[in-house]
Amino acid sequence: MEASDLLSGKQLEAYNRLQEVLLEVWGDAETTGSTPPLEQRISLSITKIPEYGFVPCVHVDREDSSAYRRAQEILVSYPFVKKRLGGGEAQAAYPEATKIPKHAITGKLLPGSAISHGRYPFGTLGCIVEAEFDRVKSLFAVTAAHVVALNEQARVGDAIYCPGKRSVKRIKRRDIFGALADTVDIYPLNPKRRGGHQDDVSVDIDVALVRIDDDSDRRKPIETRVPNPEDPDNKTIKIANVLPEDKLGEILTDEVYLFGAMSGFSVGTLTDVALIRKVLRLPDRQNYLYNDLLVIVPPKNRSFSRPGDSGAMIYSRDGLLIGFLIGADNDASFACIGERALTEYDARIV
Repeated sequence: MEASDLLSGKQLEAYNRLQEVLLEVWGDAETTGSTPPLEQRISLSITKIPEYGFVPCVHVDREDSSAYRRAQEILVSYPFVKKRLGGGEAQAAYPEATKIPKHAITGKLLPGSAISHGRYPFGTLGCIVEAEFDRVKSLFAVTAAHVVALNEQARVGDAIYCPGKRSVKRIKRRDIFGALADTVDIYPLNPKRRGGHQDDVSVDIDVALVRIDDDSDRRKPIETRVPNPEDPDNKTIKIANVLPEDKLGEILTDEVYLFGAMSGFSVGTLTDVALIRKVLRLPDRQNYLYNDLLVIVPPKNRSFSRPGDSGAMIYSRDGLLIGFLIGADNDASFACIGERALTEYDARIV
């Protein structure tokens, strides 16, 4: 999504000035893997406020940082620009293994189930899709790439478990339901480890497909069904379609929903789209650079997501997939765009 799709006039002018600051601070991070220190980190998104409509929003990790002071200088000329504070880390990083909800450990291949590689803590099964590999159509579970394929120890073909590691006392061979079929590569912001490589290190989707090999009765129903926002404790709805990326601006400030392995059903507001230059720490304790994220903020004194929810589906009241959860800070959660993730594999929700 381009800023010019939503912004115009003074709002677009302010966004372009902030982009100049980002380019100056970040430089060639997306090809070298370098990253500015915490003091200088700044991110940028688009949000919506009643008085002005769509406006830029500045995100900084620390209020006393030089990045925040740079943003404040621009806010003098453009007082409508919003600002947010907070760092962020993946929501598979440190799941609270002593408080696992019952729905997460049934072994059924449904959204909200705990899922993992054998070496990493669990995240969440997001949805079930049909996709074609080697001219064969199969069913796949979708989750975040950093949940099942974070580092060089993971390989295509590795066994994937449901329930996932640390969601139960121990995982067993019978918990294997499929194999890692494909994943988006993600690279840490760690130039010393990367040596002379100059790959694109920014991530706009964090997604992996797990081929479903075990479709036995204990796994069924194998479908994408989630709590109905009208009555989440007693009713479900089928997710069959995806919200197009070019419609995201139309639902800014709307209520959205998540069904995670740890949080279960939760409610938040989609506050920002097109968040760029966002650094998140993943479970390997490395920093990763994300672009084009969605930002969801919970009601006051509530949380939208918790560690263990990475990969969970975010959806609308009318049953459209919006995105997949990646991480969070103290005040907001972050997700990649659902349509972009499924288009990567030409996948269809089942």
